[in-house]
Order: sequence, then C-alpha cells, then structure tokens
Amino acid sequence: MGKRRTKFQPGFVITNDGKKMEGNMQLIVKNTMNADPDKRKTVSDLVDEIRFQRSGKDEKIDMDDVFAYGITGLTINMLTNNLDKSYTVEEMNFHPGSVTTKDGKKHEGYVAYFPDPGNYYGVYVASKFDEPVTILNMKEIDKVVQDIALIEAFDPGGAVASGVKTGGTTNSAINGYVVGMDGIKYEGTVKLTGDKGFWCAGVDFVDKDNQASSFGGANKQIAYCVIGDNLYVQHEAIFMKAEKMGAPMAIYNNPYPDNESMLSKTLLSISETPAFQNLVSSVSMDMALRSGMNLSDAYNTGKGSGKRAAEILKSKLANKKGGEPYRAKKGTDYFIIDTRTGEKAKVNNDNWELLLQGGKSYHSMDKQQQKQLLNSGDDKILEYINAVYGKK
Repeated sequence: MGKRRTKFQPGFVITNDGKKMEGNMQLIVKNTMNADPDKRKTVSDLVDEIRFQRSGKDEKIDMDDVFAYGITGLTINMLTNNLDKSYTVEEMNFHPGSVTTKDGKKHEGYVAYFPDPGNYYGVYVASKFDEPVTILNMKEIDKVVQDIALIEAFDPGGAVASGVKTGGTTNSAINGYVVGMDGIKYEGTVKLTGDKGFWCAGVDFVDKDNQASSFGGANKQIAYCVIGDNLYVQHEAIFMKAEKMGAPMAIYNNPYPDNESMLSKTLLSISETPAFQNLVSSVSMDMALRSGMNLSDAYNTGKGSGKRAAEILKSKLANKKGGEPYRAKKGTDYFIIDTRTGEKAKVNNDNWELLLQGGKSYHSMDKQQQKQLLNSGDDKILEYINAVYGKK
C-alpha cells in the first residue's frame, strides 16, 4: 500500500503527556483514505505518522502518541473556513470571551475549546478573526469565559418541562449540559445517580436559573448529557457512558448484549415448540394414578410439565433485558449515536456502510479499499466517519 506525504510546513504537535513541539511538520498517510480527495487534503484522523524537523534533526512521531496537531499561524477564519464550519458542541465554536491563565494574564477576544468534546487539551483564543490564534493548555488555565447564547430558555414544551424552581439566584456551579430530544442544549449542573462506571441509573440536572429536573427511569427522556469529560447517552430508562467520543458521532456499549451460547439458543428454540410444551411427565402421571386419581385427571396433571420446563429454561438462559446492564462476554457490542440529532443505531457492517456512503470520499475508493475500511474495526471506522461528517 503506497504512502502520500505533505510538504514540510511550520506546525505543532501535542503529545499525549501534554508536551508541545514546534517546528517544520510533514504528514504521512499510508491508507490513501482521504476525506476530501478532490482537494487532495489529508484529514487529521487518517494520518498514520508525522515527520518533524527541529534543531537540525528529523523526528518520527507515531500517531498513537499524538493528542493533537496543527499548522502554526492559523487564524479563526482559516480554522472555520471563514465561519462556514461549525461544531454541534457549542463550546468548540468561537464565541466572545476571555481566558485567564494561572499567572494572572488575561486573553480577550474569541474563544473555542479543542480538539474533541470531553477530551479537551486546551483552548484557541484570538482578538480578531484574521489574526493567528494562541493555543493555551488546560494545565495553565485558571478560568475560561464564553458568551454562548442558548437557542431558547426552558419552556413548558421543552426538554425539562417537569422541572421545579429551587431558588431565585443564578446557578454558578456549571459542570456540563443536557441535550433534549428536540436537539436543544441546556447548560447547568449535571449529577449522576446510581453510577456503575459504564452506566448509571439516572441524571439530576439544575439549569442556569436553578430549575431542577431528573432524567432516567419513568421521567421525561433526553438524548444525552455531558458531565466533565464524559458523555452519557440515554438508552431507554438508563444512561450508558460513551466508550469512544467524537464529533458528530460517538459509540457506547449495548446495555443488553446477546451473551447466549449456541447450546442455550438451541435449548430455548426447542423449548418454544408445541411438541416440547405438550410433553406429558410419566412420573407425575404415575404418581397421580397411584394416589387414586382417574386416568383423565392424571393425564392432565402430567401434561403441564413441558410448559413449566420451558418457563424454567427461559428464566435461566435468556438475556434479561430491562434490568441492570451488563457487558458483552466476547468482543464488543456497540450502539452509535449522532450527537447532532440524537439518532441511535446498532453498530454493524450494514449501518457502518450506510454512514460511509454519505461521504463523497468513500465513493472514490475501489472495492478493495472499501472492504479494508469496513474491516479496520469500529474505532477506525468511527474516526473516519467523524473526519468526513465533521466537515459538513
């Protein structure tokens, strides 16, 4: 499989340990899967390797060690294609605001978080749209202020219609947000209830105006919520923690994966047949006859044995949906959510391919390349899809 290389140009790399490197950078793609093949641009999610030149030395950086990277001297207009590109997560878009660092210095202008929701390295800040952005690491930031205007406030027809006022003051303990089934985002204080690690039973929420609501169980449903660095998707009555986050797609564990063995499935299948359920227990019938029961009544006594056995098998072997979630015993079993619309679907090749076909770059591949992408695993496919759909 061939390699493609970009020209060396001034750039930066941020490694997973928070270290920032600057110098001349070259991107190397080995899989030829461009998200924008017509313009021959390399998409970040698909880069396999980075070459770096600094202090007269060449360095090779594996993408497994890279948290984020970019070109030096980028402006807001360059990052947003003159404000034509935007993210579903509003705090990743540029809004008027300020950033105060721990040394007391205040940067004012337009502020945006990057690179991924719930996994931020830091913020971009620039005083004007056509001036280079300054990159500030979260570790050196004391306070970030963004003036994000919500689409609309809570109302009787909104996502939290069941809320009750808890006070007349403004809530200042903002740590996340919820997104209603209508797609509207509400910032506030998010608290998990019945937290079990990869899932939780519910969510308690207090909005900016101190209006409280609860979600999960029999309460009004929302699409998902974000608290700190984590996204939780409401799946029926409970919330599942996203295993892989991205924009606009994320994946989470199926709360009730099919863990039945082939033997279990065979026994259950047999137990549901009329022949099995109409079995007559000779032992039960014999005991009834010995007790003095007539033949007809003794037969009816033994006749229910098959049905009772089927019910016992079903209770012991079948997956119990609706109870506490559990993990898949083998491999992975995921759902995918589109955070723009709240739509969810089972992760499988058919659904992956439907999403892939929505991108122009997928149709520029030959059959072998398409097959290779479909066989690359859920994580790689998700990265590719987010690279494609994130540009729309």
